[in-house]
This record gives sequence, C-alpha cells and structure tokens, in this order.
Amino acid sequence: MTDSPKITPDLSPKPEDPSRRFCLGWPRLLARFATFYSRLYRFRCYGYPESFDGPAIFACWHSEETALLPNCGFTKGHIMISRSRDGDILATVVKRWGYLVSRGSSSKGAVAALRSLRQAIDQGDNLILAVDGPRGPRRVAKPGAFYLAAKTGRPIYPVGAAVSWAHVFKKSWSQSRLPWPFSKVVAVFGEPLRPTLADLDRSAEAQGLILAEAINQATQKAEEFLKTWPKPC
Repeated sequence: MTDSPKITPDLSPKPEDPSRRFCLGWPRLLARFATFYSRLYRFRCYGYPESFDGPAIFACWHSEETALLPNCGFTKGHIMISRSRDGDILATVVKRWGYLVSRGSSSKGAVAALRSLRQAIDQGDNLILAVDGPRGPRRVAKPGAFYLAAKTGRPIYPVGAAVSWAHVFKKSWSQSRLPWPFSKVVAVFGEPLRPTLADLDRSAEAQGLILAEAINQATQKAEEFLKTWPKPC
C-alpha cells in the first residue's frame, strides 16, 4: 500500500479584498479630508485660558463639535465618544487631530466612561465634553461634567461657538453645523465654573441648568463677536 501524497498548505500571501481594504481605510481618508477642510474657514478664539493649574474640563454643545475640535487646539484633549458606528468614524477622525478618546456615553457604558474620564483627569489630560449628547435633548446639559468637576476639583470652561455660514444637518437630533469653506467661526471660552462636593446635593436637572446657562452665555458672546468681525477694506 502506497502512502497518500502529502498536501502542502499554500502559504503565499493572498491579495486583499479591495472592498475590505476600503472599509478599513476610508475613515482615515475622511480624517485627512476633514483636516484639510477645517483649514478653509476663518477661525477666531476669545478667552482661551493662557495657563492652567492642572487639567480642566471644556463643555460645549454637540452641534458645535465640527466647528470647534479642528481649530481650538485643546492641549492634551481627551474626548468621550459614543459606542456606535458613527462614533467609530468620529473617533478615527479626532485621533488624527491629536485627541485621545474614551468610548461610552450617558446611555451606554456610562460607568466605565466616567471611570475612564476620571483616570484621564488624574493623569493630567484635559476633557472636552459635548454635554447634551449622545441623543439629546438638544442643548439640555447632562450632569456628568458637573459631577467630574466636583469630584476632581477641576474647573469647567463653557465654550460657545458662532458660525457665519454653515450647513445644518436638520435630520440629526443635535442640528449639527458644518461651516462652509471661507465662513467665519468664532469660539468663546467663558468664565470657569468650580462645582464643589456640596453642589452635588443639587438635583441633576439643577446641575444641568447651571452648565447650560454658562454655555449659552458663551455662545451669545461668540455671536456678538461675529457681528463685529472686521470687514475688509
């Protein structure tokens, strides 16, 4: 009886499926495009703190992330992004801009996300939080930033934005705005809030109202600065 022939596995590299390569690579291409695109609009910033005594928390509305994140230059910025397909794309983009990312939200993975953000503050990272996310209601602040500030003793800087010309995503709950090329974008950093542990005795709604009022005031100032933007001669 003769031995059966030995089968040698084919170890030669297989050509990668182009569709799979595209699915894995297109968020990186989007990040490069977003970086280029963000340089096409004119940006001005008012009130950005010149120095910090330790890390800080920056709070803004979800609709203004596209205008603020590429240009504000948050130092050692750490962002919380939801665990969703859209979140996967956004995380890829903001990492290209130099931000660090924690995954989670107030509706999914909230405890793990807060723990991650607390750890980020302890290691000296600033936090950038869209406080009305991930599902709204629009411009109704959640108390997470307030809680973190009180627990860590770090200040909250409310950030408002104004845009002269933008596309509004009307089908999204946040009504997010994408500035058009060559539009004017103004960011204003308001006076810091410094919640204490005693402030946590307030209701979550009361904490959110304090934070929302501060962001809205910064937004109003941004709109006023936008109106006085110097006109060309």
